[in-house]
This record gives sequence, C-alpha cells and structure tokens, in this order.
Amino acid sequence: MSSRTATLGALLIAGAFLIAASLIPFDLTAQESDPITASCVRLTRSLYLGRTDSETNGEVTKLQRFLTQTGDFTYGHTTGYFGPLTEAAVQQWQCRNMQLCSGGPEENGWGVVGPQTRRAMRVGCDASFPPAPPPYPSNASCTLDGVTVLHGQSWIFYSTNTVQSPNTCSSVAQTRTCTNGTLSGSNTYNRASCTVAGGVVTTPVAEWKFDEASGATALDSSGNGNNGILENGATRYVGTQQGNKLELDGVDDRMRVDTVSSNILNMESFTLAAWVRPTEYGGIIMRKGNTERGRFNFGINSDGRLYLRSGHTTQQGVWQTVNTLPLNTWFHVAVTYSFSSLSNKPTFYVNGVPQELRSSVPNPGTYDPADPIGTPVADTSHLYLGNNQDFVNRSQVGFDSAFEGRMDIVRVYNAILSASEIQSLFNGAHVDDTPANNASCTLDGITLLHSESKTFYSTNTVPWGQSCSSVSQSRTCTNGTLSGSSAYNKASCTVAGGGDTTSSGNFSATPQSGPAPLTVTFAGSYDAARPAYGGVYGKAKIRVIFGDGSAPLEQKQNCTSELFKGIRCALSNVSHTYAAGSYTAKIALVWYGNMDGYPFETELSSEQLWSATITAGSTGASCTHNGQTYASGQMRSETTQCPSLSSWPPVPPDQTIWPDKIVCLNLNRCTNGRWVAGSRWEFRPPSYENDAGWPGGGLVGRLPGWSGGTTVMPVAGSAPLTVEVESDITFPLSTSYPSPAPSANYKLRVNFGDMSPKVSFPSGSTAEQTCGIVKVDTDFGFGEIMQGQCKLNTVHTYTDKYPPDPWYGSPPGFLPDGYPASVQLLKGLQLDTDYAVKFEPMRTLWKGTIVVTSGTQADTGSSLQLANALTALEEALKGLLNFLTR
Repeated sequence: MSSRTATLGALLIAGAFLIAASLIPFDLTAQESDPITASCVRLTRSLYLGRTDSETNGEVTKLQRFLTQTGDFTYGHTTGYFGPLTEAAVQQWQCRNMQLCSGGPEENGWGVVGPQTRRAMRVGCDASFPPAPPPYPSNASCTLDGVTVLHGQSWIFYSTNTVQSPNTCSSVAQTRTCTNGTLSGSNTYNRASCTVAGGVVTTPVAEWKFDEASGATALDSSGNGNNGILENGATRYVGTQQGNKLELDGVDDRMRVDTVSSNILNMESFTLAAWVRPTEYGGIIMRKGNTERGRFNFGINSDGRLYLRSGHTTQQGVWQTVNTLPLNTWFHVAVTYSFSSLSNKPTFYVNGVPQELRSSVPNPGTYDPADPIGTPVADTSHLYLGNNQDFVNRSQVGFDSAFEGRMDIVRVYNAILSASEIQSLFNGAHVDDTPANNASCTLDGITLLHSESKTFYSTNTVPWGQSCSSVSQSRTCTNGTLSGSSAYNKASCTVAGGGDTTSSGNFSATPQSGPAPLTVTFAGSYDAARPAYGGVYGKAKIRVIFGDGSAPLEQKQNCTSELFKGIRCALSNVSHTYAAGSYTAKIALVWYGNMDGYPFETELSSEQLWSATITAGSTGASCTHNGQTYASGQMRSETTQCPSLSSWPPVPPDQTIWPDKIVCLNLNRCTNGRWVAGSRWEFRPPSYENDAGWPGGGLVGRLPGWSGGTTVMPVAGSAPLTVEVESDITFPLSTSYPSPAPSANYKLRVNFGDMSPKVSFPSGSTAEQTCGIVKVDTDFGFGEIMQGQCKLNTVHTYTDKYPPDPWYGSPPGFLPDGYPASVQLLKGLQLDTDYAVKFEPMRTLWKGTIVVTSGTQADTGSSLQLANALTALEEALKGLLNFLTR
C-alpha cells in the first residue's frame, strides 16, 4: 500500500470517528457561509510569507478577500498564495489597526497573521455567529411578481407600476434581498417593474447593441456612424431572447472606435449607460481617449465598486460608489458628469437608483475619491469598451484594467440625463441570458438541437470491471438548457483496459544516466485492447529488453486478460545494472498461448510500450562530438535562433532592440562521459568601429552598454531535476555625471514556471536578487556614468514531469511540454513617497522551457486528474478534521 493511500485511509477512519463521537454543535452550513467584511474575518491558522491555500485550508484566500475589502490588498483578485504583496497588505493593516508599523516577522510579528492579529481581525464579527437555523430550507429562492430571486441576491421592487413625470421610480423603490426563501423589506414593495408616465429620454449620440449576425463590426444604432471594431478575440454571446451580447475575456479583448462623431468629441457634459454582467472584479466599461490620461474612464474597480475618472491636467477626478456589484448578475449602470466646474461630482446609477459616493479615507496606495485639479485634458477621437489603448490585463492594480464578462445596449449621451430618464432606460429593457426559444445546447464539444437528447457521463473513464452506464444520465435540450445534473458533463466514457479502450500507460526508468556501473529501476503499468487472435487461450506478459546484450526479463504474474474487456499489466520494480556505455532499453507487450495444439508468442509491434536511452559513464569520462574529444566538465556552444518573445511571460516594450544586442546559445557540457544540455543568452554589443549599430551612433556607441549574460543548466533531464541559474548583467543607467545616485530599485527575478500561468506574473516558484549601482569612468571625456550590476546564482529542483496542476483553460487531458521559465530584470518605480516601490519587468534576459522527462506525475490526463482529485480529497479531509477538533 502506498504511503499516500495509507494516509487517506487514516484520515477517512479518523474523520468517521470524530463525526460519530463529536458532541460539538457546529452548523457546517453556517460555517461555510462565514461572512467576510471590512471589519470581520475569522482565521484559525498562522499565515506568513510563503504559505498557500493547500497548506491552510483556503485561509490565504480568506485573508486576501478581507484585505481587499479593507483597501489594503489591491492586486485585483485573490491568488491563494501569501507573497510579498499580501505581506505588505498585512503590514499596512497592522499599522492602521494595531499601531504596529515597523519591525519584522521574527522580531515582533510585523507582516505575520498570528494569534494577536487574528483576534484583532475578528473584533467586528457578530458574536451570535453561527446564526440560528433558517425557518425555510437553506439557500431557498424567493418569487414575487413573476421574478425569482436566488438566495443571497437582491432585486429592486416598487410599490406601484407607474409614476407621473417629473417623479421618478426611485421614489417608490426598495431593494429587497432573498435569504433562505424570505425577502427582506416591506411587503408594500411588491411590483417588479415601474415606468415613468410622460418621461422622454434624450436621444443617444452613440449606441451599440451587438445584434449583428457575424463579423468584427459593431454597428452604431444611433445613426451617427460610431461603428466599433471587435478586437483580440472579443466575441458576441448569442442565442438569448434579448439578442446578442458583447463578451470579453478580461485579458486583451475590447471594442475600439477610432474616429468618433463630432457630437462625442470634447463633450462638456455626458451620460454613459450600459447593461453589464461582470464575471471578475476590475475592468473598464468605457474609456474615451488614447492617451495615458484619457478624457474619462468609467468602469468597475477591483473590489466591485463603480468608478469614474475625469481627465484633468494636474490631478484627475476619481470617484467610487459605496456599494459593490455582485458577480455573474446583469445590472444596468449609468453615470452623469459635467466638466463645467471642478467642484462637480458624478452621479452613479444602478438599476435606475442613484448611488452613494464613497467618502475619502486616508489610505495611501488606494484610489480614493478626489476632486480634479487643472483643466480638462485634450480629447482625442478614440473610444474603447472593455480595455484601453494599451491592452492592459485585468491583473494590473488600479483602474485601467480589462473587463471580464458581458455587456449589452451601451449608450453615450452628450448631455446629463435626469433621474427619471435613467429610470426609464432601466425599465425600457430587461437583459439576461435566458436562451431564445428553440435554442440549441452545446456541452463537451457536442451540440444538441432543441428537444434532442443524448447520454452524458460524469467521468470519461471508469475502472476495470465497471460499466459506463453506472455514471451516465440522459439529458434533453429545451430552449438552450440541458435537463438533468450538471455533474454529467462528459460526452464519452470508456472502461479502463476494455476492448474498445485506447491503449494507455506510464513507464519510467530511474535514473537514465549517471556514472558506471549504473543501476536503473524500471516500473509502470499498461492497459490495452485484447488481440483478436488467440481466442480464449491467449495471455499477456510484459518483456523488458535492457539493450546491453543481457537476457530480457519477463513478468506474467501481474498481467490479467479478460474476455470482452482487455489486458491490464503492471510491472513491479525491476532493477538492472549497466556497465559504461550507451544503450536503448525497451518495454514490450507480449501475447502468448496455445491454440489448437499450436503454441504462439508474439511481441505486439503496435504495443511497444516504451523505450529510452540509458547512458552509463565513468567518473571523469570524456565525450566526443564531430570527431573532437572534450574532457569532463568542458563546455561547447552553438549559436541558435532566439525564441519569440511575444508570448507569456510578458515582454517589456524596450525589448524592441532585440536581436541587435542579444545572442542565444545552445550549451552542452561533458559530464562523466555524457552531454548535458543547457542554454545561455548574452549581450554582444556591436564593435566600436560600427557606430551605426548603436542607437544614436557616434561617441554614444562607445559608452559602456549592456554586457554579460544568463546561463541555465541543464534545461532537460529526469526528475528530480536540479537546475542552476547564473546571471551576471551590467547595464547603463545615465549618460551624465554628477547625477543623484538612484536607489537600488533594480533586481533580477527567476520565474521557474512550476505553477499555472493563470496566476499573473510572477507565477510559481521564484528567486530574486537586488542589483547594485556603481560609477564608471568612460575615458571618452564624458566623466563618470552610473551603471547597474546584477549577479544571481540559484538552483531549483523539479520533482514532477508536469506542473502540479493542469494549465488554466486547457482541454481535459491536455498537459504542457514543460515548465515555462524566465529570467527578467525588474525596475522599481516609486511615484510618490507615500507609495511603496512597485517593480515592473524591464527586460527579459532569458526565456525557455525546462523539460523533465519523467517524474511522479502520470503521463495521461486522466491519471493527472485522479492525482488532483486525491489531493483535493486529502485537503478536504484535513480541513474537516481541523474544524471538528478545534
């Protein structure tokens, strides 16, 4: 029994015992709904730099959600990792609430969430928590006037369906929230809609409804010709009763209008209105202008509040609402503003109801409400929905970030609409994702027409001996909605080892190289279809061919062959010792038996399961290449084409001088008779005689420039694979002296790539080293100049063949080729003394993929998903035991 299976078994037994014996009257439903507010979070574990959700039962995410609401954690979304940004947010909160403003984690707990900090963070919690059981079923929905409101969601209801202009519907409105089947508020407010009699809405100067059947053009239905272009994958969400919607991915999607009509340019007063359904917080709804400080920017910030920024020359106007918008819900949002006076403030509306502005609070590092200073910035003819001119990802802190979700019926008015007019806009359309009549359904790559049915499965593979019918459910498409449980979301299912099963397996040899004599261990398992010949007499065995002339080894005892199912073979640990040399080892499936008195044995050519090169070298043995002998430890290098820098991780803009100054090399180091592959990027500036090769030419080209390089060794090998990264870089900082010596705001960062790229840069394990600043004499009459010098030497060990979790967005079963690692030079910017230094990528010094040829992760997607499921089960059981015993 594996140690992991034993651990899970022990956890299951302990969990069952504690559940049966515990007298602790905890309500698990209430515990799961433990509220997190700006004044309350309940934490039970000590949290500090380097801790993760998997180690703390999700408490790092709870802490980040709490610090987001207090305004201290401004990253844009939770990560589940306690990194430097989370530590800085904790320190800021401790300084404001505990008067702990200096020190360190070991000195006085500054930056650590220990018992005292946890106690302070739950001061504002309701002492009566957990609440008493609800009178209605937990999470029950509410229905009133034909509208169903889900548990925890809110809806605006009215005391009457009609009011007379100039009165507004907001005067007869009340927001009511559904809690376990009961609506809050007064039963007098029992109408789901309201209209203003006699109200006339001003004509918009631009309007986009996104109802085009196809194409990248979004037509302006106002008739003013402000047609938009959908870019970078922005699409239309189709098949709803209200028509199409604009769908944006929160990375680089947007709609762009290059030349707006004259009645939009330099608007003195304006109203912006749209239906929005955000799926993540933080994102631009509409931005005017293609300069760094646009004319206006309307959107949702990272904590779910509506915001408006007005472009002014000295200080922008920045305002936010008090209330936040829930995710995954359609809302009508609007804002009005006038540039006519610096003291003007915008008015925000949600579902036709005016919103309270958030008051300014002294909290450096956040965007608080502020009145503008100066004159309005010059307008340009550009307008954007969902992103700005620079394609900013949603992970960037602040306001200029990409919108993730859907939009519909987006309007621009060059006047300030009245409250009754905005109420009429809300009442005039109801936007949701209700499928159109007779709409089709798509699931797992299969499209079903209206009223069509198909069998779906809860898993793609069932164990040997189990039927797929045990995990199946027939689901019918009705107007775009599938019946049945969403757990049945796979279009196909196979039986592991069944006769119709695609062959699959995983074998390994450890190690595959090393000094002679080299002992290699072979292990693994395999499932395959049963061959057609041999009838009931056929059997299977596994044959290991070592490749060094010794007799093959065969195992029969761990193979099973069942009629109508297939073959399943497991290879117990097999060890073999190699003398010095290079060998090709193979593992094959052999089908053998006796049919009608005739023995047969066939090594199935289509079932050669695995092969690898085994290299055994003597300590200090030399290597050869193209007839030349290299001593152990000697290196050879070959110039190679540098990879594209257009993909992840992000590449700074100044990398455009590439490849004039960077040369990429493939390295090979002789190690005990075998070659070990590595990689190096280095700066090779043009010669002094070729001044034209330098920007500016002339003497400028003779000033000390970029030099040094970055070496990564090795870049491939068997797990566990230890990789060494060495970087020694010198770069210019200024061309004149004397000048104030810059602070040490430069550093090198190695990103080892062993975490999902969904987490914004930096992702996964990292190593950093601060750079130094020196003065250099140019000897060309320029005096001394400032130069940065960076040196880093670090090692990192990869224990698995693949990253520990599948990449975000990948289809089931997809696994990456390796670990996307990089080395970057970061530049620290401090915009104001009140703000912490923020490091941005300045230049990519090395980028590549670390390939681990074997490891503990399985070679198949289904096996990897099983490993992830076991990990999730293990963490859940640990969390349950922690809860029951605390």
